[in-house]
Amino acid sequence: MRIGRRYWCLILGFVFFTECSDKETNPDWWLFDYWGEITAIKNNESLERAFIIGYGHPSDTMLQHSGLGIGIDIYNELNTESESLTFIQIPCEIGKYDLVSSDPNFTDLPIVSYLTIVGGDVAGDVYKVDTLKVNVIEITELTDDNEVYGTFELNMFRDTSRPPVSSRSLDTVRITEGYFHTRLTTR
Repeated sequence: MRIGRRYWCLILGFVFFTECSDKETNPDWWLFDYWGEITAIKNNESLERAFIIGYGHPSDTMLQHSGLGIGIDIYNELNTESESLTFIQIPCEIGKYDLVSSDPNFTDLPIVSYLTIVGGDVAGDVYKVDTLKVNVIEITELTDDNEVYGTFELNMFRDTSRPPVSSRSLDTVRITEGYFHTRLTTR
């Protein structure tokens, strides 16, 4: 009988501690198809707690645009999404591509979107590409396993045509030494 009690206490303890510790320390990354690695320097500080997802697999017929997309979600210390960086319409071939802000007049060009997120799910301040500075993404390798490698550099400013959402949002964002590796998935 003593072995039975110890066994049940061990099982309940394991379930309790693994359930609580995982939810308290990790963001909801398992809800998405995050896969790969992302590193960058944002305004002279290392980009932390960033997760990446690649989409636009060549067989994906759900997308309304050509090319591949890369989504980077950045989480704060409370495990809540706080920033979103998205690249779309990137040609699915090795090369270096200039980026523009999302604009209906630039329907065929590679686009970058950067915005802050409030409370984990509400769009905050929106940023636009500084056209007087370098804004590029380079696809350096595409593998037969649908993995993509690349680098990027961005110079953006807060869209002042909209009222600021957060007093903590920066006027400008500079991202250098951006490196990514992810796998293209279908949606």
